[in-house]
Amino acid sequence: MKQTHHLLVSILTGILFIGCGASNQESQNSQQVKEAKERMAIATPLPIPPNNCKVIATVESIDKTLKGSSEKDPCGKAPCMATVRIDSVLGFGSAFPSSMSAGKKIQVKFALTLSSTKEMLPEVTPALPGLSVGSRFEALIDGSIEMGKTEPLFTIYGYEKK
Repeated sequence: MKQTHHLLVSILTGILFIGCGASNQESQNSQQVKEAKERMAIATPLPIPPNNCKVIATVESIDKTLKGSSEKDPCGKAPCMATVRIDSVLGFGSAFPSSMSAGKKIQVKFALTLSSTKEMLPEVTPALPGLSVGSRFEALIDGSIEMGKTEPLFTIYGYEKK
């Protein structure tokens, strides 16, 4: 009787250990499957807004003339106009008013100036580091046609230095 009882306890203990081991292995496998799915997920790029072109470009020259229309206009405190060379075009939004290709040079207005915004415009977050001749950056270029003009006006509102 005691032997039967010991045998029964041993069998039940073995089944319990095997069951727990399988459960642990299943949870490890499900974790590995979850991690593999996360690695395989491709981040969907944000759509490019209408009248915009996303580019990587380099500053060729800076027009040092201050062109602010009011005392609150940052372009009255620091240069805003620059000639940039398009290094690569990453995409277009609908209705962008001009063709854009690598190697093209265009005149661009930097709405928040080419200077660092950290001290001049502390309300801009994150602060823009500022650009100089030779600086490479990624940005959305807004293209708009002004009344009575044939060439579009290109404006950059923010950028990421490369």
